[in-house]
Amino acid sequence: MDKNLINYGQHYMIDETIFDKLIEESELKPNDIVLEIGAGDGRLTKKLCSKCQKVISFEIDRRNKVELEKLNLKNVIFYFCNFLDFSFPLSFNKIIASLPYQITEPFIEKISRLDFESATLIVGKKFAEGCDKKRLTKNAIYTNCYFNVSYIQDVSPDKFNPPPKVYSSIIKLVKKSKNELLEEKSFFIFKQLFEQRDKKLKNALKESLIRYYQEKGEVLTQKESKAKISQIFTDEELDLYIENFTNQQYENLWKKVDKLN
Repeated sequence: MDKNLINYGQHYMIDETIFDKLIEESELKPNDIVLEIGAGDGRLTKKLCSKCQKVISFEIDRRNKVELEKLNLKNVIFYFCNFLDFSFPLSFNKIIASLPYQITEPFIEKISRLDFESATLIVGKKFAEGCDKKRLTKNAIYTNCYFNVSYIQDVSPDKFNPPPKVYSSIIKLVKKSKNELLEEKSFFIFKQLFEQRDKKLKNALKESLIRYYQEKGEVLTQKESKAKISQIFTDEELDLYIENFTNQQYENLWKKVDKLN
């Protein structure tokens, strides 16, 4: 075990069958461009570049730079930096990643703003179960606002070096279309709320409800929106800033948004 790996929260996958499962679930085609997060020692990277047109691979641990470049993979571009801090535009259509647990939330938020077909990820089992079962936590609601989530399988700690303390899971994310969101009213409204998190609930919710009706081809005035909301929410609740909400408050908010007609 390399104790220094823990500095980055990294647990390197060492089971080839898990690599193969990631590739199988990603349904890679020869013209795909894959974004890989966490090249590690390059074992998955080598498999990916033989299956697709190009791999854009991020590795935060620069100690791996020499060994990865020695692989001389012609259709791989390595970036030795933190993907979360990377701001230049990249063109790709699929994502494959084994994520350190502590970056899952900001990673999901970052890719929710990007254009791609699917993401096949290894994440913490607790996060995966929450998203798959649509539990009413902030992370689960956020993920399901943007993606259809498929739960693939669990991954035991012994598949990694160093082994994590908990189980992981493979999930697949596919971007939701606008029509899908409109059919799931609460997720549509919550997506609007997440994009207005710096506002008080009363302002963000009013605008979100109006946008929902607009997308449905209907008209809802400011006054009508306010009246609908005031029937369900207290003034005290509406005066809170969304960005400060706890998981319990998100659960309560979900239940009340679901009652809006």
